Amino acid sequence: MTGASQGIGKAIVQTFMDRGYNVVATSRTVSEAGFALSSSLALHDGDISQAETAGKVAQAAVGKSGSIDHVVNNAGIFSVKPFTEYTADEFRRFVSVNLEGFIFITAACSRADAVAGQRRQRDNHYCGARRQPHRRSLELPTLYLTCFEMCLVSRKRRFGW
Repeated sequence: MTGASQGIGKAIVQTFMDRGYNVVATSRTVSEAGFALSSSLALHDGDISQAETAGKVAQAAVGKSGSIDHVVNNAGIFSVKPFTEYTADEFRRFVSVNLEGFIFITAACSRADAVAGQRRQRDNHYCGARRQPHRRSLELPTLYLTCFEMCLVSRKRRFGW
């Protein structure tokens, strides 16, 4: 779970834990998010726009659970100003977190799970919740919840909960 230190990301982490999942949560400051200590939760502070962070998170997930059932790409940044006013540095940061971070964690988890031998035997779910600069913030909860519901639908069908 990326972007796990606050808001919807933090709530999704707690919901997965409440449902009995082991969770590996990451954000730049997730260790300061106030999660209760739990054997089913591993926290990893890091910048998801860095491939090394994604690799460490993926390895932690496979090490903790033996496989990766779901990846929820929740991390994202945006600015409310028109894109014509973005500086080159702002644009690079948006691309780094919102695009590269999404690709790095999804690919790292897919590779780590394949190496663990689980990919052929399990149905894995890679979901992305992206903030859109042109959307109003009131629409974001719907976007995130839709992603979360997509992740859980197959488990409900498969395990009946």
